[in-house]
Amino acid sequence: HTHTHTHSSLCNAHTMGVLKDPAIERWAVMRESTNKFFKWTPRTVGLSVLWGVVVPLAIYELSVREMETRDRLENKPKRDFPSLRKL
Repeated sequence: HTHTHTHSSLCNAHTMGVLKDPAIERWAVMRESTNKFFKWTPRTVGLSVLWGVVVPLAIYELSVREMETRDRLENKPKRDFPSLRKL
């Protein structure tokens, strides 16, 4: 009679409000209080540099190379993009 139990649970959910998942509630509390417990560690510094500097620069460089390749293939004049390759 699992069906009956599930049905009664759903009926209670409709009359009592939303069913809450304890794991989701713990995650929500953690997300809301991250600023209170955050600490800079070698790992968080590394991840910040990776996602805040390395990934954006890599995307930019790939975009510049793509535009330069298209310009060359379409015989357009060379544009001067700022680039790490010129350092």
